[in-house]
Amino acid sequence: MYANFDDVGVKSFYQCTAFGLQIMPCPSGLVFDFETQRCKWDINS
Repeated sequence: MYANFDDVGVKSFYQCTAFGLQIMPCPSGLVFDFETQRCKWDINS
């Protein structure tokens, strides 16, 4: 998984799948955390 830095607030990430690289959105209210490689609550909002 790779953070999508083109997405303001990093609310999505890239994931390799059998179909190629896919952009995956985080659930509403969450942002992608590069260190943990997971979507988490945005403490800045």
